[in-house]
Amino acid sequence: MINNVFYTDRELISELPIALINIMKANGLVSIDMVKIHYCGIILHKKELAIFLPRGSRVDIYSDSKGISRSLLRSINRYQTSLKNRIDNNDSGENVIGQTSLSTIISLLDHYKNNGIYVRRVKQNIRNTGTVNWRKTINKTISYTVGDDVFYPDTLGTKHRYRHDSEVSRIHAQIIRDLCDQVGWVTFDEPSIVEQELVNIPLPSDSHEHKLITLKQELGIVYSERDILLIKNLITYLNIQKGDHQDSLIIGIREFHGMWEQMLNNCLRNKEKMNHRLMAPLFKISGEYYLAPEKGQRTDTIVKHPEKNNYVVVDAKYYAATSINTSPSLSDIVKQFYYSQAIKLAEPDAQVINNVFVFPGLSGKIESIHMAIKNKNKIHVKEDCLDNDYSPITCIYQDPIELIKNYASGRYLEKLNTKIIKLCS
Repeated sequence: MINNVFYTDRELISELPIALINIMKANGLVSIDMVKIHYCGIILHKKELAIFLPRGSRVDIYSDSKGISRSLLRSINRYQTSLKNRIDNNDSGENVIGQTSLSTIISLLDHYKNNGIYVRRVKQNIRNTGTVNWRKTINKTISYTVGDDVFYPDTLGTKHRYRHDSEVSRIHAQIIRDLCDQVGWVTFDEPSIVEQELVNIPLPSDSHEHKLITLKQELGIVYSERDILLIKNLITYLNIQKGDHQDSLIIGIREFHGMWEQMLNNCLRNKEKMNHRLMAPLFKISGEYYLAPEKGQRTDTIVKHPEKNNYVVVDAKYYAATSINTSPSLSDIVKQFYYSQAIKLAEPDAQVINNVFVFPGLSGKIESIHMAIKNKNKIHVKEDCLDNDYSPITCIYQDPIELIKNYASGRYLEKLNTKIIKLCS
């Protein structure tokens, strides 16, 4: 029985158990000068599973702890897969730890759930039964002619048998049993049931090298893409096990802000691609002008009203945003003002262009951000806001666990979408 314990990103390192801190230090997740955690993901050591959720998460309002852990790993897997596939990717994904292990684990468990244990298809020659192979029968058996008719007393054919007891099936079963014992909850609600399904399949050879040789030989004789992918994943898993001399499984991401931005972008509707139309610097060199589009403005997300030419510039900010000190810096705020100004230039007919910051959390005190002239007044009022010159930024707090669940399953955040559309109605 694995014991699950939840923590949150940016939690004080001093509040973690000493044994867990030592594991994180040994794996480069905690350095001497660090005060707070910078990690989202899991650390499995023996029978203790530490799950690190994004900052602002509240596990106590959810009853399905396994579902939260599953969504976290599947969302990280989706994120790191998208990084590989994006042409315009500026994030190398180097802060994703254990990405090969994660994709291999999910692929193997999902394959077993959908297709069961590996079976070898064996062709067997048959005589006088089943479907007749007439070409083989005519070429290899004696015929008799009676009048105008030709008779073949013996007919030949083939049939396919499916073997569940091959060495590859045994290797497959052993790996699935091992995975279910550790992280079966990534795919199954009750991994122990899967282990029981496989209990009668004998163990394969103990030799690690023999297993790899067997799988590579099988890879040379299979033809279906499904079997090829399975065997390649089994080989990858064995190679990971061979090269991993640690007794801990660590899968996660060091800095979560990039993933926070991408998750939010993927879970919003009515997105408008406009970065190619925004402003870029124009350099005057020796009397000639040169545009630098690669240095141009790039927003996270622009949402357009489905029925009007109105827009909201949405920026996912991975800040605690519990006070002024834990909120975005002036450069982040000013950049957001410039985004709305750029859209006004690109879409001069737009009636409404608003700005939004989305912070992690169920709720928060900061409602909006405005600009004002510096003065010595201790009390400020609405009239101090320079909203005509600097478009204010509305602040919204989004439950990180809800976002992770929706992102992992490919669903939209309908409530958040509704809030944002209202801002440009």
